[in-house]
Amino acid sequence: MPKIIYLCNPNNPTGSLYSLELIEKIIHRFNDVLFIVDEAYYEFVGITVAELSTKYENIIVCRTFSKAFGLASFRIGYAISSLHNITGLRKIRNPKNISSYAQIAAVAALSDVQYMNDFVKEILSAKNEFINNLKSIGIDVTGSEGGNFVLIEFGDKQSDVVSILDSNKIFVRNYGHVQEWISTRELR
Repeated sequence: MPKIIYLCNPNNPTGSLYSLELIEKIIHRFNDVLFIVDEAYYEFVGITVAELSTKYENIIVCRTFSKAFGLASFRIGYAISSLHNITGLRKIRNPKNISSYAQIAAVAALSDVQYMNDFVKEILSAKNEFINNLKSIGIDVTGSEGGNFVLIEFGDKQSDVVSILDSNKIFVRNYGHVQEWISTRELR
C-alpha cells in the first residue's frame, strides 16, 4: 500500500477531472494514505476538493500562483490542509524558500482578484475559440475540460505538424512519446 498518492485535478495534459465524490470516497476508504491533490488549474475550472481538508486528516490541496495569476517565475504557491498537516509541512519547509519579491507579488495579485478572474475568462474564451476552429477543420481535441491547455492528437501526422509549427515559431509540447508508452502498456 502506498503511503502517499499524488493526484492532479485537473490532470495535465489530459485535462480530465476527478469528481469531488470520487476523491472523497477514496480518501475515506484509504484513511492511512496521504492524498496530495494538485489544483494548479483550479481557477480555470472552479472545482475544488479543498473543503475535504476540514473533514479528513489525510488530504493536502496544493495550488499555485503560476497559472491564473501569471507569476510562474516567482515559484510561489500554497497548501490547504488540516492544522496537523500544515504543522508537519512547516517542520520540513526551508524558512527562506520564498523570496521577498515573490511574497510582494502574491500579495499584489491577491489584492486584485478581479484582474485574475478577467484574465481567466479571456484565456478560456480564446481556448474555446481555438477548439472550435480545430474542430471545424476536422481535428479532434481531447483534454479540453480542464485547465488553460488542450491535448490534440494528430496520429501519423504528428511529427509533420510539430515540425511545421516549429518552423513558424509556434512551440508546442509533443506528447507522442506518452501515447506510445501507453499503447505499449495496453498490449500487455
